[in-house]
Amino acid sequence: MNSQAYEQTRKSAIGLFSGVLGATEEELRETIVFLSKRTGLTAGEQENLVNELLADYAVISQDYKILDGDDPEHKTWLFGSRGNIDWKFWKRYEDYLEQQVKLPVDTINNLDKLTNDVLDRITNPKQQGPWDRRGMVVGHVQSGKTGNYTGLICKAADAGYRVIIVLTGLHSSLRSQTQYRLDEGFLGRDTKKERAYHPGGNGTDVIGAGLIRPTPSAQSVTTSAENGDFNAGAATASGVTIKGSDPVLIVVKKNGSVLNNLLRWLGAQGERVPGERNARIVRGLPMLLIDDEADNASINVSPRAISTINSAVRALLTLFEQNAYVGYTATPYANIFIQMLEEAEYTKFKHTVRNRKTDAAEFDVGQDLFPRDFIVNLPAPSNYIGAGRLFGLGGPLTEDAQQEEDSRLLPVIRPVRDYATLIPDGHTIRSTTKRESTPLPTDIPASLKEAIRCFVLTCATRRVRGQGHRHSSMLIHVSRFVIWQDRIADEVYSEMKSLQDDLRYGTAEIIDQMRQLWEKDYRPVTEQVLGILTRELHWRDPAIRQHTWEEVLTELSPAAQKIQVRISHGGLDYAGSNPLHRPLNYVDYEAPAEGTEAGLSVIAIGGDKLSRGLTLEGLSVSYFLRASRMYDTLMQMGRWFGYRPGYADLCRLYTTPQLIEWYQYIAYATEEMREQFDDMVRLNSTPLKYGIKIRTLPGVLQITAANRMRGATIIELSYANSLLETSSFEINQAVTDHNYHLVRNLVEGMTQPRVQLHGQPFAWQDVPAEVVIDFLKNYSTSQAKLDRNKLTQYIQLQNQRHTLTHWTVVLINADRSKGNENPFFDFPIPDLPADQQKVQSTLRSHARPRNQTPEEKKLPVVPPADGPYMISRSHIISPRHEMLDLTPTQVKKASADYRAAKRTEYDEQLEKARIAGRSEPVWIEPDVTVPSGTFIRGARSSRNGLLLLYPLDPAAAGLSKESPVMGYALSIPHIEGDERVKFAADQTFIREFYSGGSEYDPDEEVLIK
Repeated sequence: MNSQAYEQTRKSAIGLFSGVLGATEEELRETIVFLSKRTGLTAGEQENLVNELLADYAVISQDYKILDGDDPEHKTWLFGSRGNIDWKFWKRYEDYLEQQVKLPVDTINNLDKLTNDVLDRITNPKQQGPWDRRGMVVGHVQSGKTGNYTGLICKAADAGYRVIIVLTGLHSSLRSQTQYRLDEGFLGRDTKKERAYHPGGNGTDVIGAGLIRPTPSAQSVTTSAENGDFNAGAATASGVTIKGSDPVLIVVKKNGSVLNNLLRWLGAQGERVPGERNARIVRGLPMLLIDDEADNASINVSPRAISTINSAVRALLTLFEQNAYVGYTATPYANIFIQMLEEAEYTKFKHTVRNRKTDAAEFDVGQDLFPRDFIVNLPAPSNYIGAGRLFGLGGPLTEDAQQEEDSRLLPVIRPVRDYATLIPDGHTIRSTTKRESTPLPTDIPASLKEAIRCFVLTCATRRVRGQGHRHSSMLIHVSRFVIWQDRIADEVYSEMKSLQDDLRYGTAEIIDQMRQLWEKDYRPVTEQVLGILTRELHWRDPAIRQHTWEEVLTELSPAAQKIQVRISHGGLDYAGSNPLHRPLNYVDYEAPAEGTEAGLSVIAIGGDKLSRGLTLEGLSVSYFLRASRMYDTLMQMGRWFGYRPGYADLCRLYTTPQLIEWYQYIAYATEEMREQFDDMVRLNSTPLKYGIKIRTLPGVLQITAANRMRGATIIELSYANSLLETSSFEINQAVTDHNYHLVRNLVEGMTQPRVQLHGQPFAWQDVPAEVVIDFLKNYSTSQAKLDRNKLTQYIQLQNQRHTLTHWTVVLINADRSKGNENPFFDFPIPDLPADQQKVQSTLRSHARPRNQTPEEKKLPVVPPADGPYMISRSHIISPRHEMLDLTPTQVKKASADYRAAKRTEYDEQLEKARIAGRSEPVWIEPDVTVPSGTFIRGARSSRNGLLLLYPLDPAAAGLSKESPVMGYALSIPHIEGDERVKFAADQTFIREFYSGGSEYDPDEEVLIK
């Protein structure tokens, strides 16, 4: 292929279609044929380019939602001023994204719209007097947040923001990576070579957007070098001043010393505050502070005062009279627990920066970092590979919906079960009073050896696809301890070296093993992914195709020889001189020495440093054993999320069945949280009311570290329009027997006539609320969300307002028509003879890991020995059961409302397609026979509640068959203006109720001073 001609034709085509959405295949094909007459592309090259551009134009981004605050002083300003602003930074960045980064047109246009909306909300930098704005953008892990806020920075600089500070993670490598991306997108030059901009330079430092146009200019007091973090001496020597004519960029890691030095340097350029010793303020210089990974380190984790980094960030904001703060995160769980403080609570604090040579400088701390003014819920583009694409989103699904979801899952997850003897869970590095340090491993598990071979196969296949010059990475994350990472790296290096030698010499045994792995794993997975791509309207990838073993074989050895093994952590290696402990500088491999192939192929072994923000370029194979019980930590560790153009079928994730299960649960909880967010937007709510309901897995998973959820507050708890279910059970025979006898007593005491509801023979209507309350008070569960006191108090409060007074109680009898063989259990049903008082139990399996092999799916799933028994998808209910008590009229209303909502959603997509000039989406009539739960509960009278009792087959929990495991579901209707349960929630309650655990984030404990 003539790569130069191909690239020239591609750029010309992009230029012709710039700003155009919905380009048709015919239009693209005609344009490529026309351009190829000049560039000389062959027919095959033209076809490849048409497919590549079609893939870009197929990608769509769903509309984002913005939850606005209620600040009456803030007025929209941007859209009346756009014509007066010279968008020089933005236009250059937009061209860079289109021509060099090759982002889909729809993605760029959505970025343009989003950054306009965010810029409009952070205040006009021309506005006089003091102002202070706080907001947050919630994206997805590895979904392109850096590119997103680079666009905002470009527009902010164009509008008149003069100082732009970007806070990155805790490690220098992440700060360096972030600075380089801003060098490319905003500055247009490599700061490693030139910190300050000098007009008329030799041009050797020009990169990224600078290659599009060398101007406009901006200054930077930090560089993309590993040691390029803020340094007062270097900043002063550079000659850069925040009072110059150019905007100034400062990219710093979240480190107390670095932030203190920055505060002192900036403060020295401000004015003294009259009447306050050593206090300063910077006036007339609008400042934008971007907080990347805003849930990490920026949160105040001190139980008594203010932790160092949180205090320094707040001091940076108050130092500038005019400031705007925008946090970016994919895991906002900790941020929505930040408290809005009374003025007296924060004015008593000062942030003090001490210096041996000069007097201490003091800075006001200011309000905490809650995003009070706006929160943006940012959907990922259609080609994003996230948790839903890998693990599924859970939820109670019909059989057809379940099959549809399963058909979209990428079959790339491989359960790991052989690691415990070499890398045991809970391994330690120091002696304790109970046990000695866990011995370091002397080998690696067979599953890790297989994963390494998969990485070689992936690299070889990418070479066949013409991607040999691209970066390729493998992640190994099995321990947070440095000494363990070093030992594992040594073993991986030995394994890789042996494999390289065997492939170089063509050892028959290894070649045959690699062929078998290819035929067993790679060929069928590619076939399945190709099937997914044919069914997806907005995800196309022409580079994914089948290859013969002979094609891959020729590239095996070259691919293997290129692979390096690197350790990536923040500490010294245990020997003090391990050559594997080297930085992951992908940039150094993008333009290598002449005669050397571009692209870094690397196996990266690490822990926390690889689990927060740092992007592993071309990540394709992950081996991940590190367990955490926190939603945000687990999601951030998922470096495998993101975009995989041309090699999604070649990716593999090796992890434990437990983590597969947890990720599926978190994916569902997060999606549910985002849906609640969108509901709040429709209700014109505000950020201060965000975050009340986040689904938890009590006793197993917690939302975030307990040290990020502090203080006491008055909480108003509502259960209106909610479905409450028992989904986690103690494996305890005594508790199981207690709940069984409790239900027996409930049924035996029924005085209402028994009725049959939609095939369920054991139902009672108009049951008094007192009967349900008594049952809930005595039912034994450890699920914090089903707190018996708050739940029964809520029902009692509604009874005083004449709602939730009448209940339908249904003892669920399994559907025998489906050939169920679940055991029967005795229940003393008053109006039936003893021989008919038998109810067939329901089978609810313990959660099965997703992406199991057909052989594994044949095996029964049992809970771990230490429990708990967790129902698959965390739903005890079958979707139809929530409709059992509805009248035909109510069923009709629920179905109609559900269809109307789907129609509204379709109309929004239709309008967007028409504006974009894209072909209109096809209206698919929804199945309204089982509307979603929100509409079912909305159709039910507020007087009526529904209690569903489920006798579950105890075999699924590994218990004796004498008693069923009794679970229940409580369906509470929408209640307009319901009376809420009010109570004071301290740190302990918040930790237990919202999280169900007590795990702290050890990385942030060190931030407390």
